[in-house]
This record gives sequence, structure tokens and C-alpha cells, in this order.
Amino acid sequence: MDSLSLLAVADELRPATRGRRLGAVLVPAREQMAISLGLGRALFLSINGADARLHLVEAMPEAPRHEPSIQTRFDSLLRGAEVLAVEVPDFDRVLHLDLANVDRVGTPRRLRLVVELMGKHSACVLLDEAGLIAATLKTVSHAVNRHRELLPKLPYVPPPGGERRDPLTIERAAWDEQWPAIAGAPSLRQGWRGLYFGLSDELWAWLCQRAELAVDAAGDVGGETLWGALEALRQIVDARAWQPCVRRDEQGLPVAAWPLPLPGGEPMASISEALALVAAHAGERGELKRRRGELLAAADRALHRVDSGLKGIARAAERAAQIALWRHQGDLLLANLTAIAPRAAAVTLPDWQADGAEVTIALDPRLNGPRNAEALYDRARRAARAAEEAPGREPALRAEQERLLALRQAILAAAAPSELHALADRNPDLTTGSAVNTAAKPRTERDRWMAKLERRVSPDGYTILIGRNALESEGLLSRVAAPSDLWFHVRGAGSGHVIVRTEGRPESVPAGTIEDAARWAARHSKMKHSGLVPVVYTQRKYVTKVTGGAAGKVVYRHEKSIFVEP
Repeated sequence: MDSLSLLAVADELRPATRGRRLGAVLVPAREQMAISLGLGRALFLSINGADARLHLVEAMPEAPRHEPSIQTRFDSLLRGAEVLAVEVPDFDRVLHLDLANVDRVGTPRRLRLVVELMGKHSACVLLDEAGLIAATLKTVSHAVNRHRELLPKLPYVPPPGGERRDPLTIERAAWDEQWPAIAGAPSLRQGWRGLYFGLSDELWAWLCQRAELAVDAAGDVGGETLWGALEALRQIVDARAWQPCVRRDEQGLPVAAWPLPLPGGEPMASISEALALVAAHAGERGELKRRRGELLAAADRALHRVDSGLKGIARAAERAAQIALWRHQGDLLLANLTAIAPRAAAVTLPDWQADGAEVTIALDPRLNGPRNAEALYDRARRAARAAEEAPGREPALRAEQERLLALRQAILAAAAPSELHALADRNPDLTTGSAVNTAAKPRTERDRWMAKLERRVSPDGYTILIGRNALESEGLLSRVAAPSDLWFHVRGAGSGHVIVRTEGRPESVPAGTIEDAARWAARHSKMKHSGLVPVVYTQRKYVTKVTGGAAGKVVYRHEKSIFVEP
């Protein structure tokens, strides 16, 4: 959402709040808030980095995730407040709502709601008359942002803006004075962005179209026509002559909303309606990405099991060629027991099948001659049994491999969450494991630990394993985790250990998966009821168990920190 869209929303918000008092405040999800304006309308805002927006909606949203502490604080301060002013200062992506209210004992007070829509640095804070933070929708410490902290009772520090100015207030003399700096930049766009607030892709494209310039234009060209385009924009803003629209993609889904016409855009009644429509379909696209990641991860795990089975069949064929040799070597050992020295690693014996030529046989030094011979016979028996079973298993594995590869392509081709849900319903093994050998019991200690652990899949498709107590955390760390897996633990408090399987590529794990794993660590800790929990993470190879310490007691190094809300 850019500055021009925020200006258009502010123009819609002023009449919607005139003569009214704010109603109930709702926090429907993390980093979201809705404020009732009466008559069924509400102001909705999101400061999520991937979905930063603010607009009017026709009804208060549902609240599947109740955020009692944050919601109660904002509701106690905002409910009943009168909106005195709605401003977008300096044409930046910041909206100010100046409010008047009374406290619990009836004393008048002034408040300012500040909403910053700046990607991952978005914020929503409520300030008192002294400029101190009375409430914040998302806490920010210096561990996250070196420029400022957004914590209750601290002075509010605006986002850094440098020396940039509002382009809608520039006079012609100032424009002529600043034009050499714009023209001297690598491109006109970079020069403009370095001097003025609020330049988005859509706004620059609109300005260039009015100025008859290419969007990548550079050099001392277009100074006069760009000034004319800026004057035209200023007249539209002053006259409130908005023409909101949405642009759709090849599938017909709305992907962009703007308060002025876009190429191929579809007119809308209001910018709020356009933003809400795009957000609704963006949520569907997010659900599509999350569900696709889950199903792809499940299909890949099933394919890995099938590939392992096929590799086992290939190994069985290779070992089958050694069956006769192992049996013959066992016969040679039993026929020459007296020639085998105690604890010998090998013995050289005459081979009657090779006209007395000598042959060297490897031995297990821990076993005597008869037991070494029995080990060779046992190896031959197991190889013969595997070779006998392999032809019956291979067709089923090949068929399963083809089915899973086709299923994987269908998952990638799905265009809507409903299609993925239908695929999951028709293929329940996507969540319960491959249809081949699903009834097999855990055969190793690692398999037994894997069966005990809580397992989650991140929206990006990464497997997250959770130790819910000290014993599970000990097994997760020592029996399951690979050296390059990522390990998570709450800093300074007892918590379960959490592992993200990285498949040997820890540097490729997305930030969303790291945040998801950190949140699971926080939820399985003594700080699960806190507002903000510090979590450390590092590679498993940098985590060491404390000698003689209790189960799950470790030391770590090369860690990084992240703050999450459980």
C-alpha cells in the first residue's frame, strides 16, 4: 500500500468518523486490528510485513485468535474516543488519527494513533499527550531495530526519513533548484526517490506516462514534463478526484489496487473496497502457498521412502552375486580352524576351488573361527532372502513412484486451495505416509524417537520437530538431529528443544520458517504466556550437552536471536 492509496483512504475515513465515536477494538490475528465505527463499518489495519494495509470494511472481522492483553489495552484507550483529525504527514506511508477521550475517572485526554505501513518495519502505536507510547500492536526492541524501540512508556521515535520532503508541497522555484540532483542520479526515479517521500512503482509509472518518459529514463531530460505531471497529481489530490481501480492477473484474480486508473484496471466504487478485494484474494494465495508447501513436503517424504526401497533392491541384487562366495569362505574357515590365529583381522588359506591357490578372508577380530564362519553364512542367508523378496517388491515400488511423481505435478499445477484439499482427500497418504510399508514398525532407535516427537510442517514446507519435555528434547538432540539442522531454544528460560530439518542447507531456510520454529519453542516454554519471547537458534553442531547435566541441559555457540509472540 503506497502513500497515494493512504491519502485516498484518509479521504474516505474523514466522513466515516465525523460526528461519531470509536466503538469496540478487536485484534483478530497477530499484527492486525479492527476498530468499530458504528453502522456496521470498521477501520481495519494490518502491520504484517507481507500484508501492510489500512482501509474501511463493512463489518468487524471474526477473531479466531483472541489476543486478550493487546486487545484489552487498545480497547480501554480507544473505545468512545472522538476523531479530531485524520492526516497523512509529508506524503509518507504513515497515518495519524488525533483523538479525544476521557480516562476512567472522566479526565479529558488527547491521544494519537500512528499507523506506519512500511513493509517489515510497519508499526501501530498509540501515543499520549506527552508523546509516550501508551500501547503498541507490535513491540520492537533494539535487538530487532537499532534505530528505535517501540515499547510502552518510551518516547515515540518516528521512522527515519532523511532529508526527503513532501512532493505535493514543492514550489516551482524549489523544483528548479533540486532538478540537477534528480537529473544527476543514475536514473530519474532514483533521483526523485532520494528527495521526496511516497514514490511507489504505480506512482512513478503514472508520472512517467503523463510526462511521456520511459520509466527507466536517465539524464537531464523531462524536467518540465515531470513538473507538469506533478502539478496534475497535486490537482487530483486537492480536488479529491480519485478513480480507484483494481488490476487482475492472467487468471482474473485481483493483484493490485490503486486510487487512480491503472493500465487494464477495473473501476471500483472506493479505494477501501479495492484494497479489501485484493487482500481477500491475497489471503487465498497465501493459503494456496502454505497448503502446497505442506503437500509437496509430504509427497517428497513419500518419494524419499520409495527411492530408499528401490536403492535397497539394487543393493540386494549386488549382494546376491556374493552369496556363493560368502558360503564358500565360510566352508574354508570351518575346514581350516587350526590355521586361524586368535584375534586375527584376516587369514590366508588354500582354496580347493582354485587348485590350491591362496585366498585371503577378512575376519572380525572379536570372533573366533566358527563364529566368523557363521557370520559369513548369516550374511549369505540374509542376502538370499532379500534377493528372493526383491522381485515381488519392485513393481509395487515402481508404481508408487510413478503415482507420487504424478501427484507432485498435480500439486504444483493446483490453482486454488480447494484443489489441494481435494488432492489431500483423495490421497490420505500425503499426511499419513506412503502407502508402501505404512504398517512397518520402527526398526531403529532413531525411528522410535521420530515416532514419539511432535512434528509440524512450516508454510515453506520444512519439517519442524519438537521436544515437549526434557527426555524428548534429549532424544531429539542426540538421536535425531543432523549436524546442519537448526536448533531453537528460549533464551534464559526452560523450554523444549525444536529442530528444523535443513537437508544440509541451513543457509537456505526462509525467515518465515525460522519465525515459525521459534514460536513453537516459545509455546513449549515457561514463557508461553508472555507477550514477547526471546529465542536463540544455531546449527545443531554448535550445541553440546553438558557433561553430567540433566536431560536437555546444553551449551551453544554461534547463536542468533529472534523475538516472537507465542
